Amino acid sequence: MLQEQTCKAAYRETEARDRCILIMELDRFQSRSIMIANRVLACASLPLIGFGILVYLGRRRTGKKGQRT
Repeated sequence: MLQEQTCKAAYRETEARDRCILIMELDRFQSRSIMIANRVLACASLPLIGFGILVYLGRRRTGKKGQRT
């Protein structure tokens, strides 16, 4: 609704208004997609960091044991 009003105010021609509305819809879709991706990355980052630390510590411990024997 706001998109249509903005495009009607900016463009008089029907084709230009349609293009404006299409661009605004694509922009909104892209913004939502980026927002979802950011939320997924934010939720997954801490467990991945913790898992990476555990793997690093596990390799570090096994490396020390292997050098002693």
